[in-house]
Amino acid sequence: MILVDDLDSLQTDLQALHTSIQRRIQLLESELVVLNDWQVKRDYNRKRKLSDASEVGLRPSSVTKRQKTDQEPTPPPRHTKKNKTHPTEAAIEPHASKHKSKGKGDAPDRFWAAVEPYCADITEADIHLLQEDLKSIDGDEVHSVPALGRHYSRHWAMEDMEEERREAGRAMENVDTGNRGSGRDWQRDSGMCAAH
Repeated sequence: MILVDDLDSLQTDLQALHTSIQRRIQLLESELVVLNDWQVKRDYNRKRKLSDASEVGLRPSSVTKRQKTDQEPTPPPRHTKKNKTHPTEAAIEPHASKHKSKGKGDAPDRFWAAVEPYCADITEADIHLLQEDLKSIDGDEVHSVPALGRHYSRHWAMEDMEEERREAGRAMENVDTGNRGSGRDWQRDSGMCAAH
């Protein structure tokens, strides 16, 4: 049940929603106009290029570009003097590449050709092969993993302690061998550092 006191707040909320909806509609309409103009301009430019190409007797530029990449080697970049004075040692020959790009429209066909072997029906030969693999695995030694428990924590703690003892022993050996001849100098130097 709506009270009379709530009607004022409800009316202001509805007016605010109405205003925001109107602004959003205007924004969407302006975006639609921009997109439609862009589409019309793109179609017009495409038709104009096609008509210009047909008048001159050429193919559309996209086909020409694609053919250029398939047939002609790309020139070396001319950004530095090194490239101008030293030609590239491995020149690309137009007939050297056997694999030519087939275009962007080929992607779905190539994808399904790659996926098809994995989606094929399972045959009796596949089942027989899997059963043979399972039999060979049964013959091998399979390591059983013990259940988690305190034995892991004890084992790991013992390994850590042994590792720390080995490292401490190595560190002590290094200190002993490095300070044998200069034991007094080291004590004197450490006393001087402490005094400063």
